[in-house]
Amino acid sequence: MGKLQQQVAVLSRADQLRLRIDHAEKILRFDTPDAARDLLATLHEAHRMADQLQRESPQIDLRPERARLSGLDDRALRNAKSLVKALGGMAAFEQFRQQFDAQPDDRWWQLDAKIALDRRRLLQRLLTVGVALAALGVVVFLARDVLFPYNPVSDAVSNAGARFDAGDLPAALAEIEAGLNAAPDSMELLAWKGILLRLMGNTDASEQAFNQARQYARDEVDFYLTRAQAYIRVGRYDDVIADADVVLAIAPNSADAYYLRATGYEGKGDVYQAMLNVDRAAQLAQEAGNDALYALARYRYAMLMQANILPTAAPTP
Repeated sequence: MGKLQQQVAVLSRADQLRLRIDHAEKILRFDTPDAARDLLATLHEAHRMADQLQRESPQIDLRPERARLSGLDDRALRNAKSLVKALGGMAAFEQFRQQFDAQPDDRWWQLDAKIALDRRRLLQRLLTVGVALAALGVVVFLARDVLFPYNPVSDAVSNAGARFDAGDLPAALAEIEAGLNAAPDSMELLAWKGILLRLMGNTDASEQAFNQARQYARDEVDFYLTRAQAYIRVGRYDDVIADADVVLAIAPNSADAYYLRATGYEGKGDVYQAMLNVDRAAQLAQEAGNDALYALARYRYAMLMQANILPTAAPTP
């Protein structure tokens, strides 16, 4: 064979190598057994062709081809789990690999090692997160009194609400009494006490509790707004509306009163009146610069719109 013929043969083998690499790069998905086998077999063949060509013709610069093959190796390793799964599992992968003269440093055949490494790293991350969460739990537990200080009022209301939901009014009243032992000047707890006593039929004691609550309220508006909120919790929607009406008679531009009255009407199933009142609450809150109540009222209005009832008149003041 002449020198020119040898060069043509060398170039022909280099072109064949590039064609094999081209083929491997076109295998974008390997979620089927045939695609997975094709990718790995093509990688193996291309690497062996490159090794042989480099040995026999060291003057040929194969750095571009080596870089492309390295990128394909990386892609195979990144998708090691998918490739092994497509082949039918680890046993099937090992059986397929044995059909080739795989060497320990053949990266494209190290899928099992890559999967094992990923599992170890995942376990380490989970362990680290677990330790961190455990440490955080210890810190929160030790600092619980600082992070979650005892609030006799909110705790008593929460516990009383749970007892009320269970239908145990005496137990609910006992929770409120326990809260009053720690916070005897709590207008909210006294309002709750009056409501529960009223529900239990003890009218005189109920009025006495309400009168005590008034003593600790800033004014009548404060008392009726607070009691209306408690009435909402126990589902006394007519009383909610009545207390809101009292507030509006005293303070006609009370956005809070309109919002509470909307809640009362919604509880009674009167979506039309609820929308009228919550819309007025939003207007007044915006005028007063109460952004939090304005946003809450607009959200409630949007939810009520689902009933497709549009207000056409102003709410009854």
